[in-house]
Amino acid sequence: MKIKSKKSIAIISLFLISILLICLYIIYLYVQPQYGYFEKTGTPNYARAGHSATLLNDGRVLIAGGDNCNENKPSTAEVYDPKTGKFTMIGNMLGCWLGHKAILSTDNKVFFFNTLGSKEMKRLMKKNGKPTVEVFDPKTNKFYYAGKLKQISPRRRSVVKLNKNEVLIFGDSSNLPTAEIYNLKGNSSNIIDNLEINNIMAVCQNVLPHKNILIIGIKFIEKKEDYEEDSFLEIFDIKQKKFDIVGTSKISIAADSIKLPNEKIFIYGEHDWHFAHEILDSNTLKSEFYEKIPRFDAYSMVQLKDGNILLVGGSGTFIFQMVHTPTQYIYDYKKNNFYKLPSLNFKRNRYSTTLTVLKDGRVLLTGKGKEFESPALIPAELYIPAKK
Repeated sequence: MKIKSKKSIAIISLFLISILLICLYIIYLYVQPQYGYFEKTGTPNYARAGHSATLLNDGRVLIAGGDNCNENKPSTAEVYDPKTGKFTMIGNMLGCWLGHKAILSTDNKVFFFNTLGSKEMKRLMKKNGKPTVEVFDPKTNKFYYAGKLKQISPRRRSVVKLNKNEVLIFGDSSNLPTAEIYNLKGNSSNIIDNLEINNIMAVCQNVLPHKNILIIGIKFIEKKEDYEEDSFLEIFDIKQKKFDIVGTSKISIAADSIKLPNEKIFIYGEHDWHFAHEILDSNTLKSEFYEKIPRFDAYSMVQLKDGNILLVGGSGTFIFQMVHTPTQYIYDYKKNNFYKLPSLNFKRNRYSTTLTVLKDGRVLLTGKGKEFESPALIPAELYIPAKK
């Protein structure tokens, strides 16, 4: 009788614990903010990494470059239609485009600027000498060349749209890098001021009136492997077309920075080999530093319609995967906190994922699958924000 009694007590205890855990989970779901989820959409025609995904005025997305191209084999381009969820091939581009930047003009044309370093640039653009600007016209579905840039960046370059007609282009260098401005109407470029930051990591737009480009990076000293511990903050004055260092950041390796609706600037990256983020006041340029945040590799991030930030990790090398499992988060700027999202439907390479906010607020994820664990060509995904 005692044995049966003990078994009964154990069963009842297990049942009560199960009920308690279920109740706690329901409470967690009720209390935990719900932000959204990921769902599968159409499959692109090519597996891409280092491509661009540009939202056109009609709501479609132009997916260009990032395929298996070389100086003798041009890149390809295709269009994603959110209404049908399908990808349609456009055809070949004129050049080989990898790791480039795409800018949409006011007349709905897409300008492509190469952001590769000098070795790749010389190899891929040797026929043209200087880096060539390529343009896509959605009206004709044709690509054409639109002038050349003045210089080849020694390393990667940043491309930022200043206004309706001008684009600011600057890159890394062991010396002081030089910037230039490309005119979208005149298809011409002019060299302007030098930057004081050598190693550019992140760029934020719309920071201050007339001084709306914030550049975050490291200033190398003497040898290439020597640099200051903190990152520098440099502002570009649009009226005077000058650069000026205005402060420092504790984020030593910045992944990206985004202007928030509350006039703050979100900076995400690493500090002393730990993941961290910094909130910078765009008016005073004073910052608050936060080191205890979720440990994950957010290679891609984008600002949503509500001002929050979607951070998508990814899968790198096998060795990297042994360290931790990539996850996705929402950064809620009002609460200054990170919230974990459901998993992606496919294992993606962290260096290939692009995020494009569609007109209805959904986000398109494109890019090839993770090496050794997924096929190279995998379906695209959509992030669906929760209804509020």
